[in-house]
Amino acid sequence: LHYPLRRQRQMCIRDSINAEYGEGWQFYHLLMEKNQTELVVLFYSHNEKEIGCFSNFSPHTVFLDGKKWPTSEHYFQAKKFLDKKNEEEVRNAGGPGKAASMGRDRKRPLRKDWEAVKEDVMLKVCMAKFQQHDELKKILLSTGNKWLVEHTAKDSYWGDALNGSGTNRLGVTLMKVRDELSNLKLNQAEKAVRQLIYTKCPMSQLYYILNNLSEQLAFSKITLSPKSKIIYPAISDFLKSLGFTEGTGNTWVIKERDENIETALAHLKDTVDRLKSVYGYSKK
Repeated sequence: LHYPLRRQRQMCIRDSINAEYGEGWQFYHLLMEKNQTELVVLFYSHNEKEIGCFSNFSPHTVFLDGKKWPTSEHYFQAKKFLDKKNEEEVRNAGGPGKAASMGRDRKRPLRKDWEAVKEDVMLKVCMAKFQQHDELKKILLSTGNKWLVEHTAKDSYWGDALNGSGTNRLGVTLMKVRDELSNLKLNQAEKAVRQLIYTKCPMSQLYYILNNLSEQLAFSKITLSPKSKIIYPAISDFLKSLGFTEGTGNTWVIKERDENIETALAHLKDTVDRLKSVYGYSKK
């Protein structure tokens, strides 16, 4: 978008956020100010220049499972069904919007394990899409380590719900694809922190959880915040990878600190600072 049009869109979104949530959502105003900057890439429409390819509606064919799919949306929606009849009908749908509508039609027999496999399906088709189109791969890799956020009020699971309360799973999926395609060489500490970032947690909660963890990690005994329960398995794996052992009452202890812990702490603080600078959070 040209700057005046982008600015106009930002102001409209600001007004709608204020009307619904009040000035308490000021952090999201800061996010809009940083659109397409060094910190974050907001995407949604397939019509946006260059970054429109991050949308599953973008007109890029994908070859998977021995078939040609008009868009990644066609593949994702078709895989909601195990019978070939429904799968083929969705694959041949006249556009991604039609495919999405057909996939959401509950008169069709949704596979019973869909909730368990849907993220794997999304990762598979997004990986294929960016591997099979060199120009798209170049655009994705050009985002470096920026946060990729599907910015829409229409989806609180794959998107950010517009106000930051969504889990942004499509954005996370694309960052995972980017990690794989860029052949990142991460050390143990970096991998551990990356897994915390990619957890299924509303972004509006992630800051406070990771901020508490970074403050605690400076010591040899950690008492986790009750808010951490939402991503406790990931935090548990994170602390175990650093040599901590679990005690009672949400406490974790370690006898000897090593360089790996200090490296993880540095990466964790960087993540917290990034979240704060992007969303404008303050401590609670």
